[in-house]
This record gives sequence, C-alpha cells and structure tokens, in this order.
Amino acid sequence: MIINSSRVASHRVTTGFTLVELLVTVSISGILASVAFNSMFGFYEQRRLRSAALEVIGMIQEKRVKVAAQRLTSPDNCVSLDPADSSSPINQGMVSGVTGLQVTTETGVTPKLCFTLKGSVETQMTLLLTSTAVADQGHWCVVVTPLLAQTHLGWRPLGETKCSLASSGGSL
Repeated sequence: MIINSSRVASHRVTTGFTLVELLVTVSISGILASVAFNSMFGFYEQRRLRSAALEVIGMIQEKRVKVAAQRLTSPDNCVSLDPADSSSPINQGMVSGVTGLQVTTETGVTPKLCFTLKGSVETQMTLLLTSTAVADQGHWCVVVTPLLAQTHLGWRPLGETKCSLASSGGSL
C-alpha cells in the first residue's frame, strides 16, 4: 500500500491553532478572569462590611445593657461610633478588618448614642456604614429607635435616600 506523503503532510499543516487564535483566546480568558476577580472581591468586601454593621449593633446593645445594669448617667451613658474618635469602641479592632470604614448619620450629626436608664436612646438615629473598597455600591444602615434602643439593619443603594429594611432581614 502506497501512501501519498504529500497529502499526509498537507493534512498535518492545516490542523492546529495559529498564533493569533491562541493570543485571542488567552486575551479573552484574561479579561473574563479579571472581571470575575473584581466581582468576587466586591462581594467579599460587602460581606465584611455587613459583618461590621452587625458588630456595631452588638456594641449598641452591649452599651444599652451596661447602662441599664449599672444605672450609668451622662456622659457615661453615651457611646461614640465615630472611627476617628480614639475612645470609640469601633476604633479598637471590632469591625471585621474593614479598611476605610466610615460611620455617618443621615443628618450629619456625630454618630454618638446616649441611653436613658430605661435602656432606650434619646432620639432615633440612622447610622450609615460604608467602606472605601465598596463605596460605589451603597451603605449598610443601622437604624436605632428610641423604644428600648431597638436596632434594625438595612441596605441603602447609592443614590437612594431611604434605607430598605425589609430586603435585608428587618429587625435584629
């Protein structure tokens, strides 16, 4: 049996991938990988920020119980939640390692809560927690109501003016 070597050789030359095809494939794979990485990083940072919001709620509840149990009066009955304040408990590594944490209020007042001896806060306050890593996504809202200082966790997308409490689990 005689095999035409030129036909076999030409068949081998036409199979395979060219350098351009390989470069295009590698480029597309790299773009998809970078998009997936950024998406996962944003999700991870968002989870850390939510964790920080839950820790802030824990600090508020802890202070409420302490004021009621020890019958503390002003200024011992107040807790500062400003990360820039050196005496603030939020500044002592309690916030899940969130980088660039910012705690503000809707009214621009310093985030400081003062409790009455009954355990309630003097006024309702909405704290907005954000991080520089996910600042373009929105804020976690911690709403503290005067009735026994109940706390609610909500989400406020960027550009919105109200916090949505129902979509994130409501009252805690």
